[in-house]
Amino acid sequence: MTFGFNIKLFNERKIQSDGWVHQEGWPVVFEVNFSYDTQIYDLVIYDIDGDNNLDVIFTYSLSDSESYIDAFEYDGSQKKNLGFPILLPGKILSEVSIGDLDNNGYVEIVASISVFTSDFHTTIYVFEYDGEKFVETWHFMESKKSGEIIYSPSLGDIDGDGDLEIISGNQRYDNQWKNIVYALHHDGKMVSGWPITNKFYFGSFYATPAIGDIDNDGFSEVVVGSYFNYLYAWDGNGDRVSGNWPVYLNDDVRSHSPQLGDLDCDGDIEIVQIGARYGNISILDGQGNIIQTLYPDVADFCNTPSLGDIDGDGDLEIFVNVGDLIYGWHHNGLMIDGNWPIYIANITRNARTSIIIGDVNNDILPDIIYMYENSMDGIEIFSYYSNGTLIAGWPYSFEKASNLHSSPTIVDIDRDGDVEIAFTYLYYENYPYQFCNLTIDILDLSELYNAVTMHWSMFQHNTCHTGLYQKPLNNPPEKPYINGPTKGGIGTEYTFFAKANDSDDDNISYLFNWGDGKNSGWTDFVDSGTIVNSSHIWQKSGSYTIKVKAKDSNAAQSEWAIFQVTMPRSKAVSNSLFLRILEQYPLIQKVLLYLIK
Repeated sequence: MTFGFNIKLFNERKIQSDGWVHQEGWPVVFEVNFSYDTQIYDLVIYDIDGDNNLDVIFTYSLSDSESYIDAFEYDGSQKKNLGFPILLPGKILSEVSIGDLDNNGYVEIVASISVFTSDFHTTIYVFEYDGEKFVETWHFMESKKSGEIIYSPSLGDIDGDGDLEIISGNQRYDNQWKNIVYALHHDGKMVSGWPITNKFYFGSFYATPAIGDIDNDGFSEVVVGSYFNYLYAWDGNGDRVSGNWPVYLNDDVRSHSPQLGDLDCDGDIEIVQIGARYGNISILDGQGNIIQTLYPDVADFCNTPSLGDIDGDGDLEIFVNVGDLIYGWHHNGLMIDGNWPIYIANITRNARTSIIIGDVNNDILPDIIYMYENSMDGIEIFSYYSNGTLIAGWPYSFEKASNLHSSPTIVDIDRDGDVEIAFTYLYYENYPYQFCNLTIDILDLSELYNAVTMHWSMFQHNTCHTGLYQKPLNNPPEKPYINGPTKGGIGTEYTFFAKANDSDDDNISYLFNWGDGKNSGWTDFVDSGTIVNSSHIWQKSGSYTIKVKAKDSNAAQSEWAIFQVTMPRSKAVSNSLFLRILEQYPLIQKVLLYLIK
């Protein structure tokens, strides 16, 4: 079956490694004409059409003008009825991001590619499921000359309107090199205050931006690093987050995404950023203060860190590959007890693979899974206990593979209760090469799938690629109920009440945003379902939108609840202003006094 000018989908299944059970219908192999431009990237697993079956979505590039988004059922059958494969008229260098951008119940697939006309132009495509198939709803193309857009966009609500925005970084040429971060609404319009631009000497923004509430104001911020040493953080309006931002880290951080998580379980999100040249990990707070720096034994090429609680103490551990070593640190910088760091020989450097964290041996404890390309022309997938000891039966090894640009994903794809590991890779056959094979494979393990242990089950943690750690199976609180006066006068204090329930019965904290640029700050944690109150004084007349949200003890936040109040000008203020006017105009004062008589 041919659906591109040089693509053939094999009906037979080529399995490179014996002794392992593969999910029925897998692997799927594409034979394509040999080209060094050919690449395949991370798969994303999601029920994209709402049929209660998980789908496998992946991207691959054949040339500067031909790339594809493709999707398969969990059983290895192509979802041709939904319009796949989707041709992209450019060069894609990353996986797609998936989320319901406009809250209409249908998900969108978002891809960032470089489209070549006279020069490369940064382009973001959005495809929406219309109930029958996926169709392009809009695309954004940077009109200026631009460099390649390398990493996937992230999706998150940065302006508090309940919809998801699309955040993506790049560099462009407009008489001089500039570096840019875009923020687009779900309809393709630029978010107010964006894009953010820097001159070239501040460095390009390549990595996928992280999205999370780092300053505890109830709104998500955007965090991403640049080539020349700086890590940036902006709020939804495009303003720099208050504090020490941007932060100088003395390393190239443009190609490694920051990761976000409440490392020490204190209710505040920390930022974990690794440097590409030395592999040093900086841990920062939301104000841009460097809390700690972790130093590996060698300065070498590294990948993006992953976060997870592998010892069950509520705190997060940090995992990363630097050179031939895999490191595991506690949040306080101490090395995890056991066989850490783990030595892996013949490793090939690749920043696009990252460590995955989840139980694959049925001991109800998270394990460490890492897929890497070795210098002996092959790929291996390792799995380690939390103490750094190799799990019996691993690694899964296969030859002739190269140009690895993806990480594995842990999933129960057929929902039979067993663990599956899904991944992509590329391999060549019969030198001198005429063809190469793009492969999507799924290993079917016999161990039970336990969602509670899946702390970091895919690249960038989730299908929106926010890089924000969230406790497995934790549900955010429901949207709060809010009540209080709807009218009042300025200069008077008014009290408002809020209440929310948490389905996990976690304790809850509340944040009141008063609509005048001020907020209450997060309240103390109280039991789920407890009514809390907060008071505020407005200093100017007008109509104000009060927003309230709840946060549970695992840092998961609810949606905003909205309440309208009107503060008319008080009589005292009006009379005072009127008297001041009369004092400035004595003649008018005399006329009014005469009329009163």
